[in-house]
Amino acid sequence: PRHAAALLLLGQVKYLQRQFAQAADALSQHLSAKPDSTGARKLLGAIHLELKDPEAALRVLAPLEKRELSDPHFLSILGATYMAKGDTEKGSRYLSRAAKGAPETAPIRTQLAVSHLATGDVENAISELQAAIVLDPTFSRADVLLILTHLRSRNFETALEAAEELAGKKPDAPAAHNLLGATLEGTEDRDAARSAYEKARELDPGYLAATLNLARMALQDGDKEIARTEYEKALLSEAGHPVALVALAKLASDSGDVTTALRLLNQARSANTKALEPRLVLGNYYLRRNDTVFALELASEATRIAPRRADALLLLGRAQLASRQIRRAITTLTELARAQSEWVEVRLHLARAHGANRDTDAARRELGKVLEIDPNNLRARAGLAALDIQVGRTERERALQVAKELQKIRPEAAAGFVLEGDARLASGERAKAIG
Repeated sequence: PRHAAALLLLGQVKYLQRQFAQAADALSQHLSAKPDSTGARKLLGAIHLELKDPEAALRVLAPLEKRELSDPHFLSILGATYMAKGDTEKGSRYLSRAAKGAPETAPIRTQLAVSHLATGDVENAISELQAAIVLDPTFSRADVLLILTHLRSRNFETALEAAEELAGKKPDAPAAHNLLGATLEGTEDRDAARSAYEKARELDPGYLAATLNLARMALQDGDKEIARTEYEKALLSEAGHPVALVALAKLASDSGDVTTALRLLNQARSANTKALEPRLVLGNYYLRRNDTVFALELASEATRIAPRRADALLLLGRAQLASRQIRRAITTLTELARAQSEWVEVRLHLARAHGANRDTDAARRELGKVLEIDPNNLRARAGLAALDIQVGRTERERALQVAKELQKIRPEAAAGFVLEGDARLASGERAKAIG
């Protein structure tokens, strides 16, 4: 029993110190000895949420789900757990009950606002956040979420009012001034935005978000040297930061230094196993170089990190196609086309995959869908004309007409001339094809 009490105390102390992994370990050991310790179970559930593990949180909280439904604090943890699992219906229900049980508690009202945002109910989310701010003006998470909600809704003036109020309440908090800078950018007051970011960094020279914002603004203004300096400062604050390394890699690439760009991108990839952007950039680079093995490896890493990210899935489908994994490419690109039905690029690559699979009808269908979305798409028209060349004389003549049109529209592009050569060669006009 003494040992169990010591573990509970250790878990509480580590939680307050935000050392969540150690806190979880101590509380798990405590619950092994004292499985009926309700307070420890609730705290461990909250810790698993902090560790981004809602499944573990739910396992810990499950024994309490039916007997602690009158406790608003427990209901708020349970609601947040279901929200993190993606069950917005259950999450919203528990959070609503928590707010009814403790209407004067700002953190619970804020969690309820998050559930409203998850279901697209922006109006009620704003009402809950405003209530939370009135209930506890020191609970800045409600202020931050209110500002971000207005920014996402592009209500920049309203966001600016809220951001100025937060900066007034928290004059020494760099995050408040950084958020003020973001709202000022939304109102297109770039000089004031830059000053706000500089104030944030003045308060904390190591505050990374402000440095990255200053670097981004310098890039937008076309001042690459200032941007480079700012990104290098960011790396002093956090060596291996993927955003800074990828940005520096792009600057190096723009100046023609491909070796340095690749070194920085690989450094970003090695430094952070969850960094998506360096893998996407490297994957596309190696795909252009026809290094299909490495491109496929990077695409696979990217989709493990972000299984639903459209750009990662497109890279995977293209890498599979380039590696002659045609059926896999068709599966990947078909699923992506269902999710992103208006994305022309996906359908163009899917048409190529069907063509490689000798399914010209399917290829033709996808190219037709591209032209429904973008009637003047040159690649789709060229693709259909290339399919026509394979069919017969009448279709080849139509392909030749398309080739001539493409040459007029894009005289600098090779596609129209290549298509004309293919059409003439298929029609037996070898001399004209070569000429």
